[in-house]
Amino acid sequence: ATLDDNCLRLNVHLQLHYSMIWIYIGRAALIDKVRRLLSKKEPTKDDLDIAGDSQELSDACAEHAARIIDLIDLLRSRGQLSLFSYTDFHTCSSATIIVLLDSILNPRMSSFPTVRTAMGALQYMATGSDLARNSLKYVHNFQNVVNKALASISCLDNGKSRPEGETGPLPLGEPREETFTEGLDMYQHEGEEPNLALFSDIGIA
Repeated sequence: ATLDDNCLRLNVHLQLHYSMIWIYIGRAALIDKVRRLLSKKEPTKDDLDIAGDSQELSDACAEHAARIIDLIDLLRSRGQLSLFSYTDFHTCSSATIIVLLDSILNPRMSSFPTVRTAMGALQYMATGSDLARNSLKYVHNFQNVVNKALASISCLDNGKSRPEGETGPLPLGEPREETFTEGLDMYQHEGEEPNLALFSDIGIA
């Protein structure tokens, strides 16, 4: 697609809608994998039979979410990110939630700058719009739930051997220090289960 400023928003919006289709297709598989991980539910035989397809859909969903955030960042860097565009805000917020979900399954350093970029864009777009600000609060709340889930998983991993140089997850969107696990203590609540109700909400079209 051309990056000519005259056609940039048109081309980006076409790609945003294409990537959103993949998010709609794959998010159920991603959410199911997250639910099973957090609930510690053992897979059934039927689950194992569809595991391959589910993994592909989940991966595609996460990849397109990251792609959406890259495109939103491109619009912002070119001064073409709109304050009052449903497409810009909706695709960015949806992609942010997917990246947060994927970070539970696949904690990785690259998730941190992706989430930070997305939240910065959402905060910019929420300027002057009560509806957008309310939606942004939801994303912030969801981010906190994911941080607690990451903390819970990190607690379970304590004492287990890890490959040299591998570290645990960082609360996404929080200031990064020297390691991926610093700052987790504030999210660790002994005996507190992650709030799965928020995860259920994401399954609604």
